[in-house]
Amino acid sequence: MSEKWKFVIDPGHGGKDPGALSPAGHRESDNNLAIAKLIRDMEPGFGGKIEFYLTRTGNDTVSPATRAAYANQIQADYFISVHQNSDSLRQGKGIEVFALAPGGEGEKLGGVLLNRLIRQTGLINRGLKFANYTVLKETKMPAVLCEIGFIGTLEEAQVISKPEFHRQAALSICEGIAEYLKIPFSPPEEKKEPSLSVEEINNLKSRVAELEKRLKEIREFVLLKTYK
Repeated sequence: MSEKWKFVIDPGHGGKDPGALSPAGHRESDNNLAIAKLIRDMEPGFGGKIEFYLTRTGNDTVSPATRAAYANQIQADYFISVHQNSDSLRQGKGIEVFALAPGGEGEKLGGVLLNRLIRQTGLINRGLKFANYTVLKETKMPAVLCEIGFIGTLEEAQVISKPEFHRQAALSICEGIAEYLKIPFSPPEEKKEPSLSVEEINNLKSRVAELEKRLKEIREFVLLKTYK
């Protein structure tokens, strides 16, 4: 094993393909990308032992075959595809993880990630499954596809579309990677926007009002000089 591992993180869908939609109109593709970016942002927590590569960083249309080809081209060590689920009755709940076939490293990695996701999010465990998806069969490295909750189900969509859940999911996957590789991981501090007190907000409002009043006086003065 190399001292540094390359992981391709694949935010499913995107561009012309929004994936599943929540009853409120949230797009699976957006949620997938949010989780993937958070995983990438946690790279420093691995102390230089992990490099994350994303198959898309914006709302881009990328075919499954292109995603697999990208992972092969950069000679990634592992491939993790991030998705959210839906069913025709819009009643499904929980998390499931797919690998290509039993008995390989994909199955081992998938099992660890599934357990971490369930432990961190508290969603229903739908199990580790196997499927012949393009991103699983055309990648030359161990690959898994994570279905992290049902965006098509109203109750669950309200939970899994929130930024707090996206961070939970990203943290679970990073913890799972660390457990699988048996390496340390320390989550980087969450970046928080600076908050203002009520007093500071009121002071800013007063300042803005003063500036607007002063601007009005200047305009009136300019108009008066113009017409004299």
